[in-house]
Amino acid sequence: MGWTAWADHIAYRADSPLAGFHHRLLLREPPGDLQPWLDRWRALNAHNDIQRAFVVWEGDRPEPVDLPPGARLHTQWCLELEGRPASAPDPRIRRLHAPDRFALAPLYADSEAPDDLAWAHWALEGVLERDDAAYHGLFEGGRLVAAAGVCWDDRDARFHMVATAPEHRRRGFATRLVLAAVNGLPDGRRVWIAAEADGAAEVLYCRLGFRRRTAVTVVAVPRGTR
Repeated sequence: MGWTAWADHIAYRADSPLAGFHHRLLLREPPGDLQPWLDRWRALNAHNDIQRAFVVWEGDRPEPVDLPPGARLHTQWCLELEGRPASAPDPRIRRLHAPDRFALAPLYADSEAPDDLAWAHWALEGVLERDDAAYHGLFEGGRLVAAAGVCWDDRDARFHMVATAPEHRRRGFATRLVLAAVNGLPDGRRVWIAAEADGAAEVLYCRLGFRRRTAVTVVAVPRGTR
């Protein structure tokens, strides 16, 4: 599933540690010492402007690790959708394409989406036209105010970077986008989404029929941290 595969529960069970996907290192087990992995991340990203490293491993009980200044450690859940909830079409929602990246990138930046978006323009240009991924946007007054991305392979589909502009939150836009995207997915895929443990997003997704399956620990480290 390419660069979007970091939160898929299968990815964590690979035969060896995975490094890459630009801004995330995927580990089979807690790293103990983060520094070698941060050094590896810097080497992989020496020629781009990504501003945060993410180190991810499976488990909802974070093992002790030495965190550098500015690092944030937190738990997320990979949630699986049970069934396919029905939804009526919303005329404000449409699929996004490459020209929309100039509206999509600042939306993510303004909404403090969990992914690092310093790379958004050059990443989104190709991603928005892929055959195995789709972004949907909700517009009001001609302005993109909410968006959600989903990617898939032969077996799984995974949501990522679901975001709403701050002034438009608590209006159900994320719910409408997720439902629209789910109903546009190829049949036969398991549907996944990641959310902060016990956060508002997890509550919302569980109301839609998502259920906890796999917990992961995420450490976010600013690029210049040593």
